[in-house]
Amino acid sequence: MPKKKKSSLQRATVEERVIKANAAKHVLEDPVIQEAFDNLEEHYNERWVNSDLEDSITRERVFLSLRALSDLKDELTSMINSGDENLIARNG
Repeated sequence: MPKKKKSSLQRATVEERVIKANAAKHVLEDPVIQEAFDNLEEHYNERWVNSDLEDSITRERVFLSLRALSDLKDELTSMINSGDENLIARNG
């Protein structure tokens, strides 16, 4: 069974994780980025709600777009949490 490859976050030093956490936090807290996320989510939901009953392809694409948007937010949040945990552990 092949070894599972470590993510870049798992290989990062404590200092690198804290730096990445701070950068991710700035991204998620940036009002322009927040507005972009909100606009995209609203746009995708409108496309989904207004899609024709027979247009399952569009709904599938919209679903995947919403999932990707959510995954991006989750990844940034994970980076923030990882850095916060390391900062707390280091300053304990």
